[in-house]
Amino acid sequence: MNRCWLQYALSLPREYAAMSARMRNMTLEVAPGSKRVTVPVENEQVMKYMQQMQPQVEQYLRNELQNDFVALDLKLVAREAQTRAYSPKEQFAAMLKDNPALETLRQTFKLELA
Repeated sequence: MNRCWLQYALSLPREYAAMSARMRNMTLEVAPGSKRVTVPVENEQVMKYMQQMQPQVEQYLRNELQNDFVALDLKLVAREAQTRAYSPKEQFAAMLKDNPALETLRQTFKLELA
């Protein structure tokens, strides 16, 4: 399923480059034994474009997967609000979330934040 989704996204014409990039970053959810695919959509504008493209995408997936029962469910998902780190301690804490090995480095070299 994911391979076919990616192939479709890559086959979109250049004028759909932004939509193609969004589609490549979407994580499809397929319940075991289900014929319905849940597509998480990040905002109302993308939802509008996906609703317009839905029939073509479904037909492509049905042809590629040789399964006439595949259907897409578009689901609007709320994005987490991103908070910015301003102080050095906040910046370091944010970096630790992405790379816990920084704490080992800090401890090894006995580094302190001013």
